[in-house]
Amino acid sequence: MRIALKRFQDWSLNQKFLLILLVLLVGFTFIGLGYNAVLGVSDKAATDIAQVNQFGQAVDKLDISVLNARVAQNDFLASNRLEDLERYDNNINVAIKQAATLKTELRSQDEQNLLKRLETVLSGFQENFFSAAEMQVALGLDENSGIHGELRDAAHKMEELISQSGNTQLMATHLTMRRYEKDYLARKSDKHVQRMADTENLFIGQVNKMKISAGQKQQLLDANSTYHIIFAEVVSAIRQQAKDLGAASAQLAELNPILGSLLKLRDSRLDTVRSAATEERNTVTLAFTGVIVLIAVAVLGVLIFLGRGISQPIAHLQDVVTRLTEGDYLARSTMTTNDEIGTLGKALDRLLDERVATLAEAEKENEHLNNSIIALLEAVSRLSQRDLTVKVPVTEDVTGPIADALNLLTSETANVLQGVTATSSDVASASEMVKHQSDSVIQVADIERAEVERTVTDLTEAAEVMGRIAQLAKITNNAADKAIKNTVAALDTVTSTVEGINDIRETIHETEKRIKRLGERSQEITGAVNLINEIAERTHILALNASMHAASAGEAGRGFAVVADEVQRLAENARDATSQITTLVNNIQVETGDTITAMNKAISQVVEGTRRAEDAGQRMMETQKTTTELVTSVQRIAQSSQKQAQVSNELLLRANQIHESTLKTHEQLTEQAEQTNRLINYAGALVDSVRVFKLPESESAISA
Repeated sequence: MRIALKRFQDWSLNQKFLLILLVLLVGFTFIGLGYNAVLGVSDKAATDIAQVNQFGQAVDKLDISVLNARVAQNDFLASNRLEDLERYDNNINVAIKQAATLKTELRSQDEQNLLKRLETVLSGFQENFFSAAEMQVALGLDENSGIHGELRDAAHKMEELISQSGNTQLMATHLTMRRYEKDYLARKSDKHVQRMADTENLFIGQVNKMKISAGQKQQLLDANSTYHIIFAEVVSAIRQQAKDLGAASAQLAELNPILGSLLKLRDSRLDTVRSAATEERNTVTLAFTGVIVLIAVAVLGVLIFLGRGISQPIAHLQDVVTRLTEGDYLARSTMTTNDEIGTLGKALDRLLDERVATLAEAEKENEHLNNSIIALLEAVSRLSQRDLTVKVPVTEDVTGPIADALNLLTSETANVLQGVTATSSDVASASEMVKHQSDSVIQVADIERAEVERTVTDLTEAAEVMGRIAQLAKITNNAADKAIKNTVAALDTVTSTVEGINDIRETIHETEKRIKRLGERSQEITGAVNLINEIAERTHILALNASMHAASAGEAGRGFAVVADEVQRLAENARDATSQITTLVNNIQVETGDTITAMNKAISQVVEGTRRAEDAGQRMMETQKTTTELVTSVQRIAQSSQKQAQVSNELLLRANQIHESTLKTHEQLTEQAEQTNRLINYAGALVDSVRVFKLPESESAISA
């Protein structure tokens, strides 16, 4: 094992990865073969299930075709339409063809016998129903076709002959036969056939007793015989149709169990195929799972063997690198293999030997550099304490330029801070002077603002007074305008009232004339009513005479007596109506006279009202003239008040503008004073900030 591992470690990484890929390829090949076997089992199971489903679909289609045929059968029996019969024929033929296609799906002898029985039942059902349908067509699809039409024509012929004979009793017997005919067609009961026969015998006896010619009797008897012969044909056809429909129903009763057996056979086959497919699929799946497990174990073993040959050298290199990072510069890999990892370890050992020599020389240089940096840090520490008089020592190493730059920065900073200190003192002095002047200006601005505020207050009160005066003048002007308009409207109303009263007077006069004409017409109505009353009296007398003649005629005049009674009642009603009309006309005449009297009185009152309305119109015209003069004066006052109010508003607007300008000036002066105070504070703070630095003495101080 160790020799094999040693030989494997000498392989290159490409050879090791190729071996791993070869192992994986063999494993995936076996897995693919097993998966293909599983798919083959699934396809075979799907094919078997599809065949069973095809058989089931054929059975379902057969069942649907039979149901459609039964629906078409019921529709034909209910409506007698030939298209329903044709639909039945199409569906039953489709069902027979579908039954024939099941021969290839039925294998055993019992299944073949079941199919033969199905075909026999379908053929019998088709034959019996077509026989019943032919009987229905022979009977007639409606009342005017087939035997029904012949029966109807025979009945109409009998009715014509009976009407010619004038025998109402014979007509009643014929109507009784027609009723029994309708009852049989509706209920198909044999008792109505027997009643029809009894009524036929009664009809024949009545015909023989009639006092008519022998030719007429023979015609009636022949028509009756034809009618009953056709009725017998109808009865026979209906009975045969019922027999055929019963046979068809029996065939349907046999058809349902056969279809049920076929459906059970389909379900049984489907369960069998599914069970077999499930069992075979489980077997193949178990074998496929075993193959996968074996391949996985083999691949895992190979990967572990290969992984040890790669992971151990890498772990050794990782340990060497870890020791180096911890400061152990004597750590070496000492790799003995000839693969890429061994070559890498040997190169790492050579690199470490070279780096150790270089590090020894660098440590000496670092010690000298550290001393220079410590001196530089001490100088920077003093600078951080705001001591700008520090001088950093300059060495010949890399810190020399840094020390020289720090010395130059310290010198320039000290010079700048000395200039800032002098400038801050000058700014503080100038700020004090500006603040003193701002305080003086603010006092003057406060005095001016107070004066402007008093002026604005006075102008505001004056503007409000003028505004109220202008508003009052405007209200007065509006009121005067409304008074003029109301006066004009009242004058127009009075004028219209006078004209309306005149129109009313004319209308009342015209109405009086028409009412008089209406009274004259009522007199004419009275004459017409008298004439109608006289006619009613004569009609009453005529009805009495007719009643007496009808009574003397006996049985033959009974119908005429009824008419005479009706005429007599009509005459009495007419006489009563004329009496009521006479009373109504008299009342109309009395009320017409009263209306004429009332209208004459109304005309007198209208004339008096017209005169008073004209006087009111004249006085309103005088009032309108006076109101117009008043409105003119008020309008002049309103115009003057509005102009004065506008002038006051303009003065107030200008005063407000001056007041706002004064306020803004005061605010700006106040803000300027605040800014001056801040400037003084900033100058003091700047001087205090600069004084924290320890500066070298300036040239002026040295000379002093």
